[in-house]
Amino acid sequence: MSHSYIAYVRVSTTKQFIQGVSIAEQRRAITKYAVDHHLDIVHWYEEVESASKGHRKIFREVMKLLKQKHYGLIMHKIDRGARNLRDWADIGDLIDAGIDVRFAHDNLDLDTRGGRLTADIQAVIAADYIRNLREEVRKGIQGRLHQKMERII
Repeated sequence: MSHSYIAYVRVSTTKQFIQGVSIAEQRRAITKYAVDHHLDIVHWYEEVESASKGHRKIFREVMKLLKQKHYGLIMHKIDRGARNLRDWADIGDLIDAGIDVRFAHDNLDLDTRGGRLTADIQAVIAADYIRNLREEVRKGIQGRLHQKMERII
């Protein structure tokens, strides 16, 4: 098991990044978790990108680095790493390869079947959250368009 870890934090929008609340809280939680568990964070990676569609440049860089070096990974919560099932599968591949993946907020033992199942369920819920959000945004836009059309007619 690795004792040197990469920490990954993410916010979805530039506005969240500028406000700094989420990044700062993620960093604080990860740092506390690392201290409490005697883990050494050797690299921090920050990303301002929605995880809903994947293809995050820094996340991909972290995945590649983890496959090449003997580091572990610490993230704040499952949804900071995966809001789509493709990214969750990549994280699962790391776990299957023996890379120690931890979530500061979620006390899960990913080395057990039950811990993995719980994490898988949380990842599916995070992906569904994004699907539902897209649907609600679409409905809101369609509703506003109908209102404007009614005013014109």
